[in-house]
Amino acid sequence: MSRNSVVGGIYGRPITLGNAMINLIIAGQFLKFNFLQDGVGGHFWIVAILFSAMALSFIYLFLKAPKAE
Repeated sequence: MSRNSVVGGIYGRPITLGNAMINLIIAGQFLKFNFLQDGVGGHFWIVAILFSAMALSFIYLFLKAPKAE
């Protein structure tokens, strides 16, 4: 399962899934804060978008199948 995968080793997939989950949680909290607060600065939106992009990239890495030889 881990041969020729993007994130190698026996712990590659669990670490990738853990990173995806923590980034999803943080992005959700920032988005919740942005929608509940009126007039927050743009830097909170930038951080929320950054964490959302990282979560999507980790999910992509987790779901990507290894290369066939």
